[in-house]
Amino acid sequence: MFLSIFVACDHKKESIDDSFLFLLLPQPDRAANYDRDVQIVTNTEASGSITCNATYTQEDVEHYSLIVRAQIAKYPRGYWIKSKVERVVLCANLTVGGLAVGGFMDPLANSIYMNVDAGIATGFMDDYIDRSIHHEITHNFDFAQRGFLMDSHTDWVSLNTVGYSANVDWSSPTLLQFNNPVPGFATTYSTSNVAEDYAEISSGLMGPQSNYNQLIQICQTDPVVAAKVRLMISDMKNFWPFPGSEGTYWKIKVDTTSCP
Repeated sequence: MFLSIFVACDHKKESIDDSFLFLLLPQPDRAANYDRDVQIVTNTEASGSITCNATYTQEDVEHYSLIVRAQIAKYPRGYWIKSKVERVVLCANLTVGGLAVGGFMDPLANSIYMNVDAGIATGFMDDYIDRSIHHEITHNFDFAQRGFLMDSHTDWVSLNTVGYSANVDWSSPTLLQFNNPVPGFATTYSTSNVAEDYAEISSGLMGPQSNYNQLIQICQTDPVVAAKVRLMISDMKNFWPFPGSEGTYWKIKVDTTSCP
């Protein structure tokens, strides 16, 4: 009787050990792992290093929400989730470390924060909002691929013939324009550091059509920007290799964009 109990208990322990070891094995990377909706969080406040409030009008936040949904729909379902964007937090007076910002990445919380400016329901900031959303998701996408190594990003940096600048004029009215201000860089914002450079290229690919057209025009004459666009597209394809993306805006861009 004692032997039977011992054998039964020992067999149960082996089964538990096998189950535990199975959980430790890397799980297959499948689109189904990310098949859920992105939450759009409104009427909330934050305090600490990130601060914001809900002092926007209902019209403004609803307008912003519509734009966010339209941008999510450009990508394959689940792409944002895999990119560590489970939530988009919409709030007013957004600051990070005391500095006012238009958006902020928070991949450790699977979130991005976006600032809702007063009066946006009129549509006058739609293109800016559009490009900003894609810029911020790209930061989380970057982190999902590289973790904190996104701040070094050696394969990207190796393309540069000019270093990043420590003296960017953040108040410049042309900060976000796709005007190739320095060889190898699409915007002045791109020249500040590798993470912003990476996010600006993606913003150009997936944001407003006018920005995309300008980015493609830059590609024709700047081989470094062209190489960055190709590397970005390669990263996007490797990140989301799953079937089912046919017909999405994302799929069209990664398949048809040509930078010689």
